[in-house]
Amino acid sequence: MRRVLGFGVFSANATFRFAQFQSGATHGWQSHRLGYLDERAFSYALAIFLVLKDEPLLAAAPHLSANPRSYTKHALRHIAKHRGADVARLRSVKGRRFALKFV
Repeated sequence: MRRVLGFGVFSANATFRFAQFQSGATHGWQSHRLGYLDERAFSYALAIFLVLKDEPLLAAAPHLSANPRSYTKHALRHIAKHRGADVARLRSVKGRRFALKFV
């Protein structure tokens, strides 16, 4: 379970990079976005995963960077307040259960 949760944490943390630099008289910054989903979208997906697996935010929060942690926290609140019916519908989906095995 933790390995699957780790995938979401690592992905959320890696979606955006920001760096500042200074060299002599020059200084500046650069940012880089990885993939199609931004931090908010990955964090929302992680929040859905946490809700469906009945995992608390504390399972992921210590491992998340500041922005994804905040976005995930807000997403969990939004899901609890506005998306109860959607969560119930997702939980009712019948399908083949499988276990992920990593070698």
